[in-house]
Amino acid sequence: MQVKKFEASTMKEALEMVKSQLGPDAIILSAKSNTRNGLLGKNSVEVTAAVSETTLTKKKFAESKLGEQDKKKFLAAPARAQRTFIEDVITGFQKEQQEKQRPPITRTPYVDINDEESQIPAGSVGKNVKSLLSRMMSEDVSIPSDSPVDQMAARLKRAQAVPPVVDPSVQQLKEEISRLKGVIEGYKSDLPNKVSLHPGASLGIPYELSGLFDRLTHIGISEENAYELVQIAQKQMNPIQLKDKAIVEAWLFKYLLENIKVSDDPAKGRVHVFVGAGGCGKTSSLIKFATHLVVAKKASVAILTADNFKIGAADQLKILARILNVPFGVIRSNTDWEHFLKAFKNVDFILVDFPGLSLKNPQELQLLQQYLPPASVVKSVHYVQSAVCRDSEAIEMGRRYLALGFDDTIFTCVDEAVHHGIFFNFQKHFDLPIHSLGIGPKMPEDYEVAIKERVLDLMFRITKQDLGLERGT
Repeated sequence: MQVKKFEASTMKEALEMVKSQLGPDAIILSAKSNTRNGLLGKNSVEVTAAVSETTLTKKKFAESKLGEQDKKKFLAAPARAQRTFIEDVITGFQKEQQEKQRPPITRTPYVDINDEESQIPAGSVGKNVKSLLSRMMSEDVSIPSDSPVDQMAARLKRAQAVPPVVDPSVQQLKEEISRLKGVIEGYKSDLPNKVSLHPGASLGIPYELSGLFDRLTHIGISEENAYELVQIAQKQMNPIQLKDKAIVEAWLFKYLLENIKVSDDPAKGRVHVFVGAGGCGKTSSLIKFATHLVVAKKASVAILTADNFKIGAADQLKILARILNVPFGVIRSNTDWEHFLKAFKNVDFILVDFPGLSLKNPQELQLLQQYLPPASVVKSVHYVQSAVCRDSEAIEMGRRYLALGFDDTIFTCVDEAVHHGIFFNFQKHFDLPIHSLGIGPKMPEDYEVAIKERVLDLMFRITKQDLGLERGT
């Protein structure tokens, strides 16, 4: 499935671009108007469209049969005319291939068959021929060979007496067929014990949607969530649509684009707190976000740390703050906030790194709560989660930190994860948006503010691109 975005001054121009690049069978996933920062700084229309690989290949094949002038006429033609032309080209090509594969037929006219026997005069066959042949076949009599009829009767008797010659290859084929029949019969008798069900059959998923269920679970989406998506697909599509793989896939992408949540304003709030388990990448995410604010937003930033447990954590963050040339401080109790809010009153954003605790007991939760800024401060709490963690562990740790309160999720180690279904599973459980993505170890390059299309691309590897090649801002 190919998914592309097209931006143009008008909807008509955008649809012409879709038709030209993806063909008349492209499916429109979404369309929106850009009132700011559009094409050439003007208002524009942005359309997201998709088409299956097979359909796109047919379009390109049909175009390859045209010259430059005809190709221009083809691209300018209505979608219905394009579809008719593509179908005619493909049908003609298939017929041509069938003709090439058809084996030659050899016919020998009856008149050309060599007959070494003498011909029978028309008048020599009398009314006693039938009784003569019958007597010859039933009795062992000596038949004189003085007439053509007698000679023909003798040849018939000899032909029946000689057993037919069987071609060894034909005999071998018969034995093989007999053996296969025995195997099939044995398989049928043991079928209840060896039946192989299609993916999701045990959950009652019909065969036509087994491919959808299998793909969802293959990318890491849990069986429970995959089953729910299949149920929604059954309700929103008719039986004919469910049998078309391209339509089902387009529906899935459109549904996920509408339901995946990302932060509307990643920089919302003056104070940004980074929480999560130890080793999940909180400090790296903080530095990358700080660089994003300084470079992209042209904002002033201050960095604080509340991690008084990990040896060298404060020193490491202090060095990074110096590299960014931003002020730095250490929070040891809730009372320190009054001092830092006054000291940094002219700073646009204050970023706070929290210690990575397991929160297995109430004391650890109370300790983190005392490091939070006062309720009067507008803040955003970001929960940092590694993408290589198992769903059960991630959801359990997220449940513990939910008591502390967090507004969105930052996924790290995205480049190390084999599958990215955790994006959907985690969000489905906590119903919170994705803030940003850590897609590598480099600071600050390997960082992306989350957008829906990018999340979907990572989950399904639509563009099959290396994570290190093309990245968002």
